[in-house]
Amino acid sequence: MKQKATRFLLLSTSLLLGSCSWFNNAEDIYDESETSSSEQVSSSASDETSENPQSSQSSSTAEVAPALTVANYFPMIEGYQAVFEGDGNEYAGFSRTYDYIEDDTIYMRTNNGGTSVLELVEVTEDAVRVVYTQPEFYAHEKIDAAALIDPENTETLLEAPIALGHSWETGLGTTREITAIGVPMSTQNDLYDTIEVTEDTGDFVNKEYYAAGVGLVYASSESTDPDAPYTVVQDLAELSTEGWAEPVSVYYPVTKDEYTQASESVNITTNDDMTAAFTSLFQSENDSRPQLLPADAAIQSLTTETNEETFEKTLYVDFSSGIIALADDEWGMQKLNSIMASSKSYYNADHIEPRIDGDPIEIDGLVGLNEANPVFEIPESVMNASMIEE
Repeated sequence: MKQKATRFLLLSTSLLLGSCSWFNNAEDIYDESETSSSEQVSSSASDETSENPQSSQSSSTAEVAPALTVANYFPMIEGYQAVFEGDGNEYAGFSRTYDYIEDDTIYMRTNNGGTSVLELVEVTEDAVRVVYTQPEFYAHEKIDAAALIDPENTETLLEAPIALGHSWETGLGTTREITAIGVPMSTQNDLYDTIEVTEDTGDFVNKEYYAAGVGLVYASSESTDPDAPYTVVQDLAELSTEGWAEPVSVYYPVTKDEYTQASESVNITTNDDMTAAFTSLFQSENDSRPQLLPADAAIQSLTTETNEETFEKTLYVDFSSGIIALADDEWGMQKLNSIMASSKSYYNADHIEPRIDGDPIEIDGLVGLNEANPVFEIPESVMNASMIEE
């Protein structure tokens, strides 16, 4: 399961990056958004390669960025997806999406190839703060984190005023400072006019470059140990505001006892509900992959709950009554297994409880769950299915 397989990756990434660790100092890779300095977003990387931020920096004479607030440097953009290429560490590169935007909060999900992390980022005119972080979070899912947020355990990424020399406490025992304004930064995606934010953690000096209307466009982290020089850089390579293709591993029956996995995707954007996307995905078919969900059926809700004591995650899937048509399908049990396995895998859940119009699922000849026994047991032969080589 992803939760177990990536725990070591998450820890080793934090150790390797030191002060620019994945979520202990998420500011290294934290900010981004909308249009470039030329007021256009490029969705593909140009032929330009990123320059050393020191060599691309011109001396700044401005002390205050004109008429710009903190929120301009961390804009809340619907459809936001960015890809940063990294150098200096296996997990330096990452992709990021703004899954949900609600009031002054961004649900920001970042995947570095080793793990995926959700961060709730509060954006106001006065400051940008990370108010909640959840590691090993793989799905486009809106959680109710209000009860989880600890006001005493936040991290301030940016703070007003946007003025040269302005510094603030991050909340993690370090100080950040605006060390330059009007820095031209060339990335693989575009040339941006940026501010430079510097943080000295003792072991590393971290520098981040933010462009108004865009967010983070470049970051570097350099070791302060002269005997162990070490630098990690992260360079904006692709930026889009048109949504993204969300990857989903879908399980399919090959025979009555054999299954396979295929890497599929659904097109979604900020604030989208995954119920419609999953319904469409499971109702699609092609020459080699069958339709799993009956045409008259629909997924009505997808919700999760994590046990506070065991930390086990349960996925609740509610179907419309049309799913009972699987009772008349020769492959009904195999298709039901495939739907359950695909859903459970995407949400990285430990258990799945399917329902029909709110009641535990019952389909004649296939399954009969009840309130005393609501968990659907997926055969190991399904969960261990091999991936199709595309």
